[in-house]
Amino acid sequence: MKLLRSLFIPAPVQVAAPSAAHAQSGLDQIKSAGVFKIGTEGTYAPFTFHDASGQLTGFDVDIGRAIAQRLGVKAEFVEGKWDGLIAGLDAKRYDAVINQVGITDARRAKYDFSDPYIFPRPPC
Repeated sequence: MKLLRSLFIPAPVQVAAPSAAHAQSGLDQIKSAGVFKIGTEGTYAPFTFHDASGQLTGFDVDIGRAIAQRLGVKAEFVEGKWDGLIAGLDAKRYDAVINQVGITDARRAKYDFSDPYIFPRPPC
């Protein structure tokens, strides 16, 4: 898996970076800061949503926390509207977007993606 200045987690959910050349320096920056900043919407259950107590939770939230733990840093979630998440990644407001982002040819040309961990299922 390529790691990153930025992470993207799409519908076939993935991790993406603007370029492989920036991956190591981005990883060094994350480790140096001690925080892995993750852009997410917070309104898309069961992937990223708020529970009854108002805490951000969900499958993608768990993935983000697991990545941060493996990096030895704290996960910090930055919530935003869906249509601004990728722009926020480009503006470096966070290190990653983990929020069911679909892979397109245009995104693939700009970002490196991890192996998918969620696959859509066709209707029966």
